[in-house]
Amino acid sequence: MIKALLSDVSVTITGQWQTPKQHHIGYLDQQYTNLNPAYSVFETIKECMPQSSMNEIRTHLNRFLFRSNEEVATLTGQLSGGEKARLSLAVIGARTPRLLILDEVTNNVDRETRQHIVEVLREYPGALIVISHDHDFLTEIGITTWYEISRGCLQLAHTY
Repeated sequence: MIKALLSDVSVTITGQWQTPKQHHIGYLDQQYTNLNPAYSVFETIKECMPQSSMNEIRTHLNRFLFRSNEEVATLTGQLSGGEKARLSLAVIGARTPRLLILDEVTNNVDRETRQHIVEVLREYPGALIVISHDHDFLTEIGITTWYEISRGCLQLAHTY
């Protein structure tokens, strides 16, 4: 389903689909493919916010717990899984898409990063599609409708 929403050419779609344009979708996958391992944390955000001043970029990075000069200068390829998750969310947050798709965002994150992700997602103004096995995380970020994929079919599992 996610590949279909992202217009993956390997997926055959039948019927009528109404989806946001690709530039209105933010996608955080388990491998953090939205990050270039050769770029520093600062360069990564600078590329997303080219018109922003250094102070604006540092303020944005600070919101995602990248505070010291050393952290900001680190190459993304050298970041831990939790740091990559935070930076990926910072990249997505620089554009604030209408639809945010998260694929197992809590994998490889420590408690502080997990809590920060919860806080960021509680404030997110758009729609969320979250793939997760972490029931507590889904509850904490306020997911109200749950679906399951069973035998190749998407089914409503629960609504609060």
